[in-house]
Amino acid sequence: MRFAKRLLLNACATPVRLQPSVFLQSPSRSVRVARLGSLSVPLVDVPALFVILGDSLGKLHDRGLAADAAAMSTFGAVYFALIVFLASLSLDDRWIWCTAAIATALETLVLRLGGRDITMVILVDLAIVLMAVVCRYASRSTVRLVRAVASEQLRRERLGRYFSPQIATLLAERSLPQGRVAR
Repeated sequence: MRFAKRLLLNACATPVRLQPSVFLQSPSRSVRVARLGSLSVPLVDVPALFVILGDSLGKLHDRGLAADAAAMSTFGAVYFALIVFLASLSLDDRWIWCTAAIATALETLVLRLGGRDITMVILVDLAIVLMAVVCRYASRSTVRLVRAVASEQLRRERLGRYFSPQIATLLAERSLPQGRVAR
């Protein structure tokens, strides 16, 4: 059993060991490298957290501290939820859901290694999925807001091409719907 745990932890640590060499060997201004960088959260950070938590749980079990291992495995969900939040900073739904799926699977393993029952596993997994839903909503709202501001700026810029600044401002204020205030 202990050999299987070490084998699983080493398999998850392989992307963590390979990641720095991939980014150091590639050119600094590449779209492909930027996409690989956004993949580092679900494919590197989440497994790295799993390796750290799994190793700590193994050491706690070896010392006979099963209750501490169970508590630590439960608290690991907070770290996985924070990593889901970090993935939401990419503003891409695919990476949020990918990170949430990997985090949920690995947190399930951490909880099982910690000796938690299935009820706790289900509750923690639901909390991570709920975090992904909230982060997805926030990222979509942010993107929507930025698009609205950009389109308003573009509209005002187009008015400025054809009219003097005073008339463009007057036309922009008149075209605002009731209840909105021009700034």
